Amino acid sequence: MIPSGADRPAGGGTAPSRRAALLGLVVSLSAAIVLGAPPAPASAQRSKPDVDRQVLVFIVDRVSFEELMAVEEVRLLARYGGAGLMSVRTVAGDRGPGTYLTLGAGARGAAPEDRVLAFNPTEIVRGERAEEIYERLNPGRDAPPGPLLLDPAGYARANEGRAVAGLLGDVLRTHGRTTAIFGNADHRVGRHRPGVLLIMDGRGAVGGGRLGFGIAPAAGPGGQPFRIEIDRPRTDKLGGSRTDRAVITFLAEGGRIPNDSPFLPRHVTVFDLGDTLRIDTEAAFASPDEVERQRREALADLAPIMREMIAAAAAPDVMVIVLSPGTSGDMDRRGDEVAPIVIARGDPEQFFSPVAPRPGALTSDTTRRIGIVSNEDVAPTILSFFGIRPPAEMRGSPIVVSRGLLPFTTHHRHLSHRRMAMPVQVAAGTGMALLVLGGALLATARRRVPRWIGRAGPVLPLAAIALPAALLAAGDLPILTYRRVGAFLAWTPLVAAAVALAFRRAHPLLPAALVGAGGLAYLWTEADGGWTAMMTPFLGGSAFDGARFYGLPNVFIGLLLAGGVFVAAVLPPVLGAAILFLGGLFAGLPDIGANHGGAITLFAASGLWLALRVRGRLGWREALLVAAVVALGLGLVLGANVLATDRPTHGSAFLEEAGRSPGTILATAARRLLIGWRLMLSAPPIAIPFLLLPVLCWLVVSGPGIVGEALSRHPAWRDALVVLIAGSAVAFLANDSGPSAAGLGFALAAAGLSYVVLVEARWKPRPA
Repeated sequence: MIPSGADRPAGGGTAPSRRAALLGLVVSLSAAIVLGAPPAPASAQRSKPDVDRQVLVFIVDRVSFEELMAVEEVRLLARYGGAGLMSVRTVAGDRGPGTYLTLGAGARGAAPEDRVLAFNPTEIVRGERAEEIYERLNPGRDAPPGPLLLDPAGYARANEGRAVAGLLGDVLRTHGRTTAIFGNADHRVGRHRPGVLLIMDGRGAVGGGRLGFGIAPAAGPGGQPFRIEIDRPRTDKLGGSRTDRAVITFLAEGGRIPNDSPFLPRHVTVFDLGDTLRIDTEAAFASPDEVERQRREALADLAPIMREMIAAAAAPDVMVIVLSPGTSGDMDRRGDEVAPIVIARGDPEQFFSPVAPRPGALTSDTTRRIGIVSNEDVAPTILSFFGIRPPAEMRGSPIVVSRGLLPFTTHHRHLSHRRMAMPVQVAAGTGMALLVLGGALLATARRRVPRWIGRAGPVLPLAAIALPAALLAAGDLPILTYRRVGAFLAWTPLVAAAVALAFRRAHPLLPAALVGAGGLAYLWTEADGGWTAMMTPFLGGSAFDGARFYGLPNVFIGLLLAGGVFVAAVLPPVLGAAILFLGGLFAGLPDIGANHGGAITLFAASGLWLALRVRGRLGWREALLVAAVVALGLGLVLGANVLATDRPTHGSAFLEEAGRSPGTILATAARRLLIGWRLMLSAPPIAIPFLLLPVLCWLVVSGPGIVGEALSRHPAWRDALVVLIAGSAVAFLANDSGPSAAGLGFALAAAGLSYVVLVEARWKPRPA
């Protein structure tokens, strides 16, 4: 039973009842109106809305995990569910509010405007009521009773082919579930109501609620209704206003005087508490101490609103979601790319009990990481709570509670990694280039280099081949500091290269094959252990980025491909092709690599290896052979995505969408290629391996002097480099982040070429 009257939590207020609080509010706003309605007797009948389940979503934007968890009420809620870190990535072209749209679409989308101009139906826009403009722009449609967007088509166009704006609202409405939103993030610049993007339907409409202001009924006989502002103007506060707790509570409970049923009537109610967002918009104009102080005050004001609204829930089974759709300016400066989310479920009477279960960590099938979820998961979670199957257009999965600890340590590790990742990657890239270049210089000056130096020279390109695996393994270090990571990356590749080089007496190519096999072995160990190093790898592709939460990131495709071809070069041709084919299965199977672009890359390399090493030529028959191998492997992978796992995957979602629209395949391929080109243009250093690619291809195919001599002695190595370069080109075309998928393969091909030249070079003769 929901407590009522004085028995309900006061939420931090000092007035004896909510009506008294409202009385004080109205007096301060109107100065001429006195609420004369007597309080209802305690025995009065209080009818409840007929709702079996309810979802309450509290939006507290631009706060960090630690900031939100410092609120006592939020910590108590986490005990009836869990807390997690939420990836808030959107897509290219987003102007900012795409984080809200993603929450409601269940797939990453973009907002075409930096402020969301949503309106109450009765608001005046350019001299007309918003509902009149809406009906004129949408012939045959009646204006909704709740907030609305005047141009939802603009959001649909901006997300065509990647997300369905308003999908959550559409599905809820189809299944008879009602929605409402209260509150906004208006600030001095003007209107900003981004919360509408979360709960609206495809027509840009919400079933109920109020933004900016509400209309209160007459205070007494013969009185006139009056307007009350949700946001109280505060010129001394960053953003210019603050959410008024009494007003938002009054409106959410029906806006009636007297109110004989102070319960929330909707199935899903969103509260857009915009104070923290308002503060962040003007944070640059105040001192850090002042910004922090006002943020603490805003979060403290969140507590009583949450208590009152949760106590007003009418259903016995309630899900409460407290989340931050985006990151603050301070979080961006610190490299903090994940926002907090807390979910509780159960009887609302119990949520703030001092005796409660231990909190858990949130996870989902999207991330398969304890303590981490995606912003794509929120909409499927709400639908699943009502027993509604999420549509295929939603890429996310329902959020569940695991038995893990709250992810404070995980968040700290994420911040440490973000602080170090870029400097380490730049240093590693520079080091890899110097190792390859050093090997080339040694080969050029071989007649002037002492024999003992020359004999150790192959360690340089071997260390370059081993470096990517070391960058992955560094993510498993227990503590991430510059000293520990730097020492690990400096010594591990050199030691691995020196140990492998000791086996060159057995076969000149064996050391490179051993280093490649070591990379493959570590990838397999990672997959078997749940890809723990992928949380904070130093080559790129962190799970926190949200690009690939589990499995093989695109940037590591080159490591898998190079390891496969280097091992294949010392094996019989058919066995080598089998190794590459197995690598494709490893990359693509749903519970291992889950990377279909990587699978296509390895399958193409396997077919090309058969063409070069078995048939010895490249023609149209060999092209058909490569296509057949790719088709066979991809069929096995996609079949496994449908039949061999009970969890949703990218592959099963793609097949379901392609089944409804065969043009999806071509559209996806074109979109991925375009993303790759944009990525290269936005980050020019990524293009360096591509600029050197023509020179590398020329050296491999018809290299002069010592290059040609070395490759002539080892034709299998020439074929290995050809397959590595060609496979990397396939990776560029088959992945949405093509440059990162292909760049490492090209770099490792250069290292492999440097190695084969050095390993049998003749050095300066010893003095007589």
